[in-house]
Amino acid sequence: MTQLNFFGGLMLAAALLFSGCTTTQIEVVIEEALPARIANPVPESIPELEVVEVVEVEPEIQEPLPELPQVVEEPVAPAEPEPESLTILGFIKYVELEGGFFGIMTEDGAKYFPEYLEPDFKQDGLNVRVVALPQEQILGIQMWGMPIKILKIEAN
Repeated sequence: MTQLNFFGGLMLAAALLFSGCTTTQIEVVIEEALPARIANPVPESIPELEVVEVVEVEPEIQEPLPELPQVVEEPVAPAEPEPESLTILGFIKYVELEGGFFGIMTEDGAKYFPEYLEPDFKQDGLNVRVVALPQEQILGIQMWGMPIKILKIEAN
């Protein structure tokens, strides 16, 4: 035996041993395809047609509706509550703060800062009766009392 045949046989034996095969014969199993079955069509029964009578309905005559006025929707702003007016019984006070200004002070110590005070009423100590609307807090250099807008003022 030649050296090449010996090693070839040895390799074949090792391959068969490690692959778990006990034989070297190859069996080929070919399954034959089953013949296709042809279904015999069963004739379907055709139902008998039913005669239906078609009746036309005449439309009802409707009287036209009276024309209604066209409504136009307009957005309505929510009503803002108006601040209620204040009636103040007090006196005019000159305050020497940041250049000086006139304010209104009551007997119980409440302070009011008028938006505008007419020159005739700019007298320190003058008793007055004032009808006014409270204003939003504004930042100013005075920062004294509740800001008000005078609607009516008269000397007492």
